[in-house]
Amino acid sequence: MVWDSTKPIGTDLLANSHAQIVANWGALQLGWLDAAETWTWASATTINVPTDATTKYSVGMKIKITQATGGTKYFEITIVAATLLTLYNPLGSVVNNEAINSPCFSSASQPFGYPAAKAYGQAYRSAVYNFGDANRWEEIAFSGGTNNLVNIAIGNFNPTYGDTTNNKLTVILAGVYRITYSVSFKGNNGADYRVTATRLKINNTTEVLGSALQRSVSPTVYFPTTHDRVVIVSLSASDYISLQAGVNVAGQATIEAFSYGSPAMTTSISAIITIERIG
Repeated sequence: MVWDSTKPIGTDLLANSHAQIVANWGALQLGWLDAAETWTWASATTINVPTDATTKYSVGMKIKITQATGGTKYFEITIVAATLLTLYNPLGSVVNNEAINSPCFSSASQPFGYPAAKAYGQAYRSAVYNFGDANRWEEIAFSGGTNNLVNIAIGNFNPTYGDTTNNKLTVILAGVYRITYSVSFKGNNGADYRVTATRLKINNTTEVLGSALQRSVSPTVYFPTTHDRVVIVSLSASDYISLQAGVNVAGQATIEAFSYGSPAMTTSISAIITIERIG
């Protein structure tokens, strides 16, 4: 710095310091700090940083970068090594093999612009479901409606058997989810006890571990059988969950809400699913 004798000593230094304080304060207000260093691509989920990153960054911190492909991207740090950060993106974005610009980091839980981490919602069925045949899995639609879907979307896919509309719930954010479902089966009068089955599937390809359940249903209409399950599962962004059910004898059991006499229910629920992102 060149000293200007026409100004009091330290004027330029104070001016520069004030400008930096203002800039930093603006960033702090948004929850982000300039990393003030060069980051480079290492892989789709890792970046190279100057040593020693373990003294500056920690697991759970959020980072923000800008690239020519994809623009501004947000990640969460999952592993910190001396010169390498391993990242997770809730929207499924990746680090491209190109320049990384404007790297920032944050210890805030929800810095400005970072994708909302919350995802939850509920979908249900009110109508009766009559199985088309025995000894096969059929898709069960949530045709009754939804409650408070946040970063969860209800949609359609074409299954081998069963309902073809409102038969899947797609997660917008990757993460660990708790999924709860309940399905009510009713036997037909005069029939023997029949086997009923339910399960959850991911992308119509993989059965969710722990979601499958078999139970017998009484031939008496006044004794329905309810299937209830709670599972924890990791899902990627855009994965979808569907509910399947089946019986071992066609025409001898239906999915149906038990509603007899008083007090009357406002809404009868024959099947319901609740999904919540917990990590």
